[in-house]
Amino acid sequence: MKESELFFKCNLYKSIREILHPSISKKNISNYKIIIDQDLLPLKVYYPKKVSNLNNILIYIEGDSNITKNVLGDNFYLEKFAKEYNQLIIEIDYKDYKNLYLLDLYKKIYETFKFIYQELLKNNISKENIFVAGDSTGATAILYLINNMNKDYIEIAGQILFYPLLSGEYFGKSKFLSINDCDDYNKSILSNVEEFYKNKLKYKKDYKDSNIFPLLKKDFSNYPRTLIICGSVDFLIDEVKYLNTLLQENCEVVEIPFTYHGFLNGLDFDIEKVYKEKLKEFLKINI
Repeated sequence: MKESELFFKCNLYKSIREILHPSISKKNISNYKIIIDQDLLPLKVYYPKKVSNLNNILIYIEGDSNITKNVLGDNFYLEKFAKEYNQLIIEIDYKDYKNLYLLDLYKKIYETFKFIYQELLKNNISKENIFVAGDSTGATAILYLINNMNKDYIEIAGQILFYPLLSGEYFGKSKFLSINDCDDYNKSILSNVEEFYKNKLKYKKDYKDSNIFPLLKKDFSNYPRTLIICGSVDFLIDEVKYLNTLLQENCEVVEIPFTYHGFLNGLDFDIEKVYKEKLKEFLKINI
């Protein structure tokens, strides 16, 4: 077992205030699962280079590793992102709850997110400095959060979506050409997507639920500023472009040439160069 895996099997009990004002080594905190409440999901925390000013917060949800083909672990890129983009990254870690049906899991994620958000405000973090982000199915979970924020008067600065699953048209003929005309690599990912939803959806009606497949929504007026980053040969690229047309000036898509689903796991520096300046601009930071 890797040392990092051993650490992540241990729990550290901390409040959001203690995360913002660490009294122990930030590296030690990052090596543990953080328990903020027994009824909520655990967290993982990744710090920027300097902890003297932790005003920029990115709440992150990782995608399903069977779809993104992630064998390196989420900390591989989140730790780098925290330092590169000067963000405190709080990841909601749902991996011990993977057996929940998807809507039950999303509700658990939302309860955890809501608690984090309220505690951040109590600790004088401005909503203008709170962003949410996710990749693949994690990005889709982010959109579930967005759908449910209004009722709790939650506002954020923006959302960053890496190759989100949007339409639910993964089980046969689709109106999106990029799904229909998959090459062999995309077909293998699409097969994993089909298996994911087959195992995670409880009822047939769930396949028509806009809380699960966001493009089934009729009203997108509640969406915050949105940045979507997706590979040009990802099978999802056409539905991503379609969401962009629905959100219009509130959304921007960065399309990365010759890049497939799950590219964050490789952390190719040439790929990051394509979106780095746009991501810095979106996060309103000067590095």
